Amino acid sequence: MGPGPKDNNPKKQQERAIALKYHDANKLPSILAKGYGAIADEIIAMAEANGIPVEKNENLATMLSKIETDHSIPEETFKLVAEVLCFLYHTDKEWREQHKHLEKILGNPEEDDE
Repeated sequence: MGPGPKDNNPKKQQERAIALKYHDANKLPSILAKGYGAIADEIIAMAEANGIPVEKNENLATMLSKIETDHSIPEETFKLVAEVLCFLYHTDKEWREQHKHLEKILGNPEEDDE
């Protein structure tokens, strides 16, 4: 199967980035920032400069890019966002320390290493 028809939408041809905000277990994650091209590069650079893990997931980025900034994620994105939160929990010790309440659900990654 070869490539599909060329898409002339410049936004679809550029890398995109979406930053999620999740600080409270009683609230849904929300869109903190999003952008294409140079703006996406800035979002990714800021995350990396601050030690925030970056998850590359094109399907999730496509879904989340349709949500307005400061709005909560919709129900249909729960599974994919849960995968990202699980990734963060297991890879970022500082994030895990700030979200200890998730240990009951996600387990303790330090015990997994033993």
